[in-house]
Amino acid sequence: MDRRANAKWIYAIAVVLIITNAASGFGGDKPDNSSRRTLMTGDPDSDSNCCQSWRFFCGCNNMVKTTQHKYEHIFPIRTRRNTVELYFNVKADRDANLAFYAEGRKLAYEIILGAKYNTLSSIRKGVGDNVEYAELLLADVVSPNEWRQFWIEITNETVKVGRKYDENVFLELKNVTNVPVKDYSVAGWADNNVLWSLPCIHENDFSW
Repeated sequence: MDRRANAKWIYAIAVVLIITNAASGFGGDKPDNSSRRTLMTGDPDSDSNCCQSWRFFCGCNNMVKTTQHKYEHIFPIRTRRNTVELYFNVKADRDANLAFYAEGRKLAYEIILGAKYNTLSSIRKGVGDNVEYAELLLADVVSPNEWRQFWIEITNETVKVGRKYDENVFLELKNVTNVPVKDYSVAGWADNNVLWSLPCIHENDFSW
């Protein structure tokens, strides 16, 4: 095959590639899942059945294992219409802790699931003598043997915590002073291991 024939084949292949790429760009505003970006390395102790809906980011999550009461990894948090939303899965025998930060990494809220050996859950706002809090005595909120799904919603005056399997609010702090939340982190307590499945950040998701 001479050079002229080779050039024709190369040209034809280039045209096909251009047309294919252009076609893949049509389809509206549907997110391109190939652009998913994981912030942390995956943990082998994952469970494909931990997700039941899009809100729990099936196929795109950060597997994070925490020990002790140390908030080491900071993540940006989703805000929709002035409402902070967080959907996540957790596996722990007790003390699954979440911290929410305002501008400048100032602690705004702390939520504890399964404190006092998995018998108490609480929401706390503030530090020192100006603490606002809500507590609930409820056994076996978290489990070391299965993924438990939770959601947290923070508005101007209310912090709500719910469970996916009943979708109802089981813990709520009302009439709180508005603190705009920017980031969050997760931790455990003492020497217990807590495994988290947290939502990924999508590079084309401009709500972060």
